[in-house]
Amino acid sequence: MAQRTPSASRTKKKGSATATPKQVAIEPCGDQDQDVDGPQQRQLLPCGTTVYGHGDFQRLFCCFVILTLIVLQCHSQATSLIARPVVHWYKPPSKFADLSTSRWKNFGIPLDDPASASCRSFWNLVCHRTWLLTLGNAVHMSGALFVVPVAGCMADAYRRKLVIASGVAVLLLSTLGTSFTRSYRLHLVTRFLLRLRQYRLRNLPHILLYEVAPLTYRVFYVGISCSLGVLLVDVSQMKPAAFPLSWYVLQDVILSPTAPLVLATCTVRESPAWLLVLSRVDEAEAIVLEAARMNDVHRVTARQAICRGYALT
Repeated sequence: MAQRTPSASRTKKKGSATATPKQVAIEPCGDQDQDVDGPQQRQLLPCGTTVYGHGDFQRLFCCFVILTLIVLQCHSQATSLIARPVVHWYKPPSKFADLSTSRWKNFGIPLDDPASASCRSFWNLVCHRTWLLTLGNAVHMSGALFVVPVAGCMADAYRRKLVIASGVAVLLLSTLGTSFTRSYRLHLVTRFLLRLRQYRLRNLPHILLYEVAPLTYRVFYVGISCSLGVLLVDVSQMKPAAFPLSWYVLQDVILSPTAPLVLATCTVRESPAWLLVLSRVDEAEAIVLEAARMNDVHRVTARQAICRGYALT
């Protein structure tokens, strides 16, 4: 009689006793991932674009976009808030018509603190010089004419993070120049430089947020970032405008959010999708793995999806 071999039963018991935790295996990027088309390709492609999942990585990008819009909205409304209408008379009434010009200026223009509450009095932007305020707004808005056509080309030709960082640097320098200058001509120059960088900082962060956000959350992230930043600025600027501050102090308060924006720029990462298009696989993999770590996605799963996404490109 043949003897029974307990190899199968022993193997089964041994396997049950030494059970290992469940892990995701790394699939090689071979022919089975390259020769795909139709529904199978459409099924693998989302896996390659959302390999890092959804979590803190996207929320951090959204907070950066909101902060960027807050800063840009503050810069856009700064001129209208510091150029308050002055309360003194421009032309003497009939009962003071016999006064000389110097005596009337000494009598009609206040010399106390309320006189410095508006840049109209400081730069004498009254009467026949009122058109200089309109000129300032025109110079500020004309900066967009030069940067909008080339902003997208520069973002595609160079790194988008580099373009954003350079824009924040110029924005900081222009803000410092606006705060310390007391010349209206230099004020117009700094406002023009501010507008040159504002459109880059308004569009490029939204492009990055659109690319890193999953498809199901794109509308939410773009919508909340566009609306929340403007709403917070409109609500927060009601209180500073109500206090009788001098115009240069009020200007510094309005432009103060620029400082945290410089620190927040250090958290910006390049778009992995843009890096993959340029075949910069190592850089894209490093960013994807960092995003996966922030979103609590397994490192092995992220590497596997990177391999599939690169094979489909």
